Amino acid sequence: MAILKRFGDIMRANINALLDKAEDPGKMVDQMLLDLNEDLAAVKKETASVMAAATSARQQVDECKANIAKYEAAAKSAVKAGNDDDARKLLSTKQQYESTLTSLEEAAKVAEDNAAKMRQMHDKLVSDINGLQARRAAIHAKVSVANAQQHVNAATEKTSRTSRSTAAFDRMEEKADRMLNEANATAELNTQATNEDIANKYLSGGSASVEDELARLKAEVGVEEQQQAEQEIEYEDRNALQHGGRRHRENQNHEARQRIAPDERIFAKVPQLRRGQYYFSMANLLKNKNFPWVLRSARNKPDTVCAIAGGGSLAAEAKRLGLADLPNVVYLGYVSDGEAKALMHHCKAFLFPTLYEGFGIPPLEAVACGAPRIYVSDTPCMREVYGDCAGYIDLKTNHGYVDDVTRPKRDAAELLARYSWHKSAQALLDVLTQTAN
Repeated sequence: MAILKRFGDIMRANINALLDKAEDPGKMVDQMLLDLNEDLAAVKKETASVMAAATSARQQVDECKANIAKYEAAAKSAVKAGNDDDARKLLSTKQQYESTLTSLEEAAKVAEDNAAKMRQMHDKLVSDINGLQARRAAIHAKVSVANAQQHVNAATEKTSRTSRSTAAFDRMEEKADRMLNEANATAELNTQATNEDIANKYLSGGSASVEDELARLKAEVGVEEQQQAEQEIEYEDRNALQHGGRRHRENQNHEARQRIAPDERIFAKVPQLRRGQYYFSMANLLKNKNFPWVLRSARNKPDTVCAIAGGGSLAAEAKRLGLADLPNVVYLGYVSDGEAKALMHHCKAFLFPTLYEGFGIPPLEAVACGAPRIYVSDTPCMREVYGDCAGYIDLKTNHGYVDDVTRPKRDAAELLARYSWHKSAQALLDVLTQTAN
């Protein structure tokens, strides 16, 4: 029996492990919400039935009271008419209704109490489902991030296999070269001068003359000098192209900066925004941009304005999340480049709570436009790009609190010296030059 029990435990453990591995969190939460909505429909039907019963019980009480009053009035009329027998009959019927009234009132009270409890259960279930709907989007976003990371891991593993295959190819190539060298050496040792070759050697006057050797050396030296001259010309042309291209790009960047000026009129159009006293974010409905975090941060800090620029139905999405009607949130919609530059320059901090990015350039643009601080999500990508020059949002523990963001250790403006179009172009040119050589 002990062996059978142990076998059963092992089977259950393995089955549970397989079921746990097969669970897809995104599909599971969808199914849970579907089940809850079915439960809600059943609760709603039961609540309606109980409320109808309570209404019916109250109607019976009202009808009983009405009959009591009716027979009371009829008895009075019989007494006035001097017909005591009729009055006695009417009062007897009235007493029957009065004896029934107490039980009817008790039943009505119980039914109304039950209806109130059912209504509370219904309202709580509706509230719980709405809360889970909001969490559902976050779970789906996490599943998407996890799936993307799994693809990255698989690609990394394939790259590792490629590296191992390359090393194996190198070993095989080295072995092939060694085999070829051995074969050539063997062929050279096996080569014997024929009698005809020896005769031709002496008949032609022996070794080559000094003049012939000199002519050959001059020809070789001339070729080498020509090749060296061509390389020097190519180097000078490339160097001139680099310097000229650099000046051209610097002029273009300077002209671009002069061309896009901050449009300060945005503060007249939106009087709620005061320079240096608002947080700024550029959002859309992509899940990785984590737009709900910005809304929660505004809800948790009602004394500070949060300006959100971007297209799409952001306000409608906020309503769906239960975060609408926040008085300190300003939806700007699409803004021009000049308005965006002014908003970045005068904001208290630029918010970028992304779930994942390839590079994450908006915070760098904000710094280039004069933003004093940038707050970004604490992910490996953001850490690599922004280092100590940004404040970091730990999305695992910080669900919408700006005051809990870690403060930058270095000035954000230092990023501008680290990243530039010139440095990017120079790095690309260096790679191309190395590859060409």
